[in-house]
Amino acid sequence: EECKAKGLVVSEAPGTDEERAVLTKELLFADRMAAWDARGYQARRIGNLVSVIQAIENFEHFVSMDDAQLRETHQKAGIPIPSAAAVAGMERETMLRNIKTVIVWELMPLKELQRECELQGLPVHT
Repeated sequence: EECKAKGLVVSEAPGTDEERAVLTKELLFADRMAAWDARGYQARRIGNLVSVIQAIENFEHFVSMDDAQLRETHQKAGIPIPSAAAVAGMERETMLRNIKTVIVWELMPLKELQRECELQGLPVHT
């Protein structure tokens, strides 16, 4: 029933151990992708487990940086720095959110990236 609820194809015939293993793996995949979506990684749009894990690892690297390193990385990537008047903690959170967004965009398939541009009202060149 849980497989059906998640949109996974299930045969009505009694399952083999192999089929159970496949369904368990599919459920785990769907569960992780949903959890990562909830954390802002757009996992279902990226659609590739290895790429999503790469995004998480990359982002965690940025989280471990001190504020000066993070600001330098943010600048080198060409992302505008939040105003100096911003609260220090908020500035860091803004930079991390911007970096996460760029990581996700870089890993999205072209079709999803084009869709994101359309959602933002930007022209899509094919």
